[in-house]
Amino acid sequence: MKIIQDIKIHFLEKKNGRWSGGITNLYFALRNGLTKWKQDSMKFCNYKCIISGNNFDEIHHVIPFREIADEAFCLVNLDVREKIEDYSNNELNLIYNKINELHSFYGYGACLNKSVHKLFHDIYGYTDFDIDDFIDFVDKILCGDFNDWFNANNLRININFDYIEYIKSINDYLKSEDIDI
Repeated sequence: MKIIQDIKIHFLEKKNGRWSGGITNLYFALRNGLTKWKQDSMKFCNYKCIISGNNFDEIHHVIPFREIADEAFCLVNLDVREKIEDYSNNELNLIYNKINELHSFYGYGACLNKSVHKLFHDIYGYTDFDIDDFIDFVDKILCGDFNDWFNANNLRININFDYIEYIKSINDYLKSEDIDI
């Protein structure tokens, strides 16, 4: 319950520079409730970029966050409302719990260097991508398609194959269960 109060205080006060008065803040606030998933993802990736082996800056959702959040709203039978304050504390708890449950189900995020993360999204988009796209991205890296880019950005290629095998197993499971996200 405290997280809900903290989020309401932080995001609903118009004094906050990130306040935009609309749905963007709802999804932004929901992302902030993923602390455990982020910590678990970092640990699983050995606190390194899974592509370069260097320090990472961001955790990539191999399934777009917006799709996971929208699925959560559907599963808890709540509509997406204009503002976060339009939800009761109980409704917000339902949404947060379901989003966290779905993040656990869909697996760990990929720790990435900011430049590598941007490269992925520049190629595959920011909203309409999936696990197959991430696997394809890694395959293209391994085939040397981005060697010039990595050299120009002073990044080495040191793939965390444990993570790649893990994400492939998640993908295989989702396909075998005919789960389309």
